[in-house]
Amino acid sequence: MSWKARIRYNLLTFLPNTIKMFFMDPHLFSEKLLLRRKNQPMYLHVWPFQQSSLDDDKLLKIGKDWNLYREFYNDLSFEDLKKLNTFWYSMGSCLHFDAPFVKSCLRYLTKRLGRKDLFVAEMGGAQGELAYEILKNFPEITYRNYDIIPFWRVRELSQYNYEQIVLTKHLWLEKIDLKGCDVFIMSDVIEHFTDEEAIKILNMLNALNVKSIIIKSPLSPDGETWDNYFGSHLLRMGSNQLISILGRDYQLKRKYYDCYFWIRR
Repeated sequence: MSWKARIRYNLLTFLPNTIKMFFMDPHLFSEKLLLRRKNQPMYLHVWPFQQSSLDDDKLLKIGKDWNLYREFYNDLSFEDLKKLNTFWYSMGSCLHFDAPFVKSCLRYLTKRLGRKDLFVAEMGGAQGELAYEILKNFPEITYRNYDIIPFWRVRELSQYNYEQIVLTKHLWLEKIDLKGCDVFIMSDVIEHFTDEEAIKILNMLNALNVKSIIIKSPLSPDGETWDNYFGSHLLRMGSNQLISILGRDYQLKRKYYDCYFWIRR
C-alpha cells in the first residue's frame, strides 16, 4: 500500500471509529483523546535486558537484514528464532500496545460475565508492560504471559497473580493450559508470524474454547509484502482476511483503528 493510500485509509478508519468510541465507551474516549494516552511509554522501572550476541555468522547476517530474515524464515529452527529474538531485544526494542482499548474490553467482559477474576493470557508480552497496566486496574485477574525468550519483568508485577511462561516450541505445538481462558491478547504480535502460522494459532484458540480475543496489528485491509520493511513482520494477509477467518467462530464486538475485540459466538 502506498503512503498516500495508507493515509487515506487511516483517515477513513480513524474518524468513524472515534465517533463510535464516543458513544460506546466514553471512558475510553476520554483516556485516548482527552488525555492523549494512545501510545504507552516504556517504563523507567523495568530491568534492562541482558546483552546478547550471535555467535553464528549466518544468523548474525540474517539478524541484521530484515529482508534476508523473511527470505530464510522457513529454514530457521525454533532455537534460531530464540537466538535472533534475544539479539534483537538486546539491541533495543519497545513493546507496542493500547492499554485503554484493552481495559475497555475488560470492563465490558467483567460486566457481561458478572465477575472480576478473569483469566487473561497474552502472547508476546515481553517484560509485562501491558500486564502491569491491566493489573493495576484489575488486580483480581490471573495473568499469563507467553513469550519466546525470558525477560526481566516489571518489578511491581510481583504483587499480582502474574506468570511468565517461556515457550520451548512454537505456540501451536506447545501444550499450553488455556482452560477457562477469558481473554487471549496479541498486541503487535500476529504480524510476526506467517499466514499459515497465524491460522494455526487462531485454530488453536478456537479449539481450546478461548472466550474472547484481543488483537492489535498494523495490517492494511488487503495485506502486505513487507519488502524493505525495517522489522520482523511476516504476515501477508490483511485485516479483512483476519476478520473473515475469526468471524467463523467469533463475533467482532469492538474495533478501534488497528485494535480488534472478538467474543465467541
